[in-house]
Amino acid sequence: MDDIELKIYGETYRIRGALDPAYVEQLAARVDQRMRALADQTGTSDVRSLAVLAALNLADELQQAKQETPPEPEAEPAPPSENLPRELAQRLAACNRQIEAALAETGDGSSKQSAKFA
Repeated sequence: MDDIELKIYGETYRIRGALDPAYVEQLAARVDQRMRALADQTGTSDVRSLAVLAALNLADELQQAKQETPPEPEAEPAPPSENLPRELAQRLAACNRQIEAALAETGDGSSKQSAKFA
């Protein structure tokens, strides 16, 4: 398991997990980008509010992508590489749990947080 240090909206997060570090960095960049766009749109600078808004935004995007995917006929199970919406949902849920855990641990006012990323 590799340790990955990520910066999201000015906060530093140390993540540990088996996922490809480059992939996790791409996820972090997407979250950071969404939070910054929401900050510009809403005028708020509250990190927790922006994180919740970004999570809702990304969850909506995922839900819309699921609805746009036509149902497959009942047949043999698809290989794992073709189950991207389910895999993406599972990874998003894992990311959300890690963010919630990191935010729950915050309270000392520091900008360094740690979480284990599965």
